[in-house]
Amino acid sequence: MDLFYAIFSLLVIFLIVSVIRFKLKLSRVVDLFEKRYNSRMHDRKKLLFESLNQLKAKRGDGKLVILEIGSGAGANFEYYPPGSEVICVDLDRHVEPILRDTARHFPEIRVSEFHAATVENMRGFLENESVDAAVCTLVLCCVSDMARGLHEILRVLKPVSILLALLQRFR
Repeated sequence: MDLFYAIFSLLVIFLIVSVIRFKLKLSRVVDLFEKRYNSRMHDRKKLLFESLNQLKAKRGDGKLVILEIGSGAGANFEYYPPGSEVICVDLDRHVEPILRDTARHFPEIRVSEFHAATVENMRGFLENESVDAAVCTLVLCCVSDMARGLHEILRVLKPVSILLALLQRFR
């Protein structure tokens, strides 16, 4: 019996190490994909996000509250106007430390809140007409109830606001 438990223990350790190695490899692949995608989309995203500067200027008080849905690790932070306050919503609660680390590279913006939630369920932490802009890039494909999600976005946007959405193209 002792031999059985020793072999079983080694097998379990091997499986755990294999899973950890796989996750590390997968995270590297995802990281490489994101970096390549972001470098290819830089000019387009810069043009898309220019409307945030215009909205901030129109407000006149130098403040801009941005809701980023599916914030991930903060790939869009470089496009936000200086002085922006960002409220982040992402399904993955484990991304928050990475996101806050990314935010340290952009001291001109402030991540005021992070919520591990879906766009359909923001009622518990965002009030009506509380944000100037909503940003969702490559995330709407993950929304299970699109009508409810869009209704929630419209609920939290102020009357004069912007919704920036970068959608995937399916073939």
